[in-house]
Amino acid sequence: MRIAPELPVGQVPADSVLAAPGSRDPAPAGGGWVVVGPEGGLTPEEEARFSRRCSLGPTILRTETAAVVAAARLLS
Repeated sequence: MRIAPELPVGQVPADSVLAAPGSRDPAPAGGGWVVVGPEGGLTPEEEARFSRRCSLGPTILRTETAAVVAAARLLS
């Protein structure tokens, strides 16, 4: 597993999964990119770039915690 450094949204692959509050889909297991947005969230235009969404749980997580939860779900 590799955790990428912070990137502008335009440089993230469009087939990535966006960790979005309110989504009901679980994080995908097995790999791929999961996008964790900044503390203030992504703009609607940035969110529109990603057609796939997932949930990391019922609460909004801090960025550093969200990355760990996403990694755990991908590896499970």
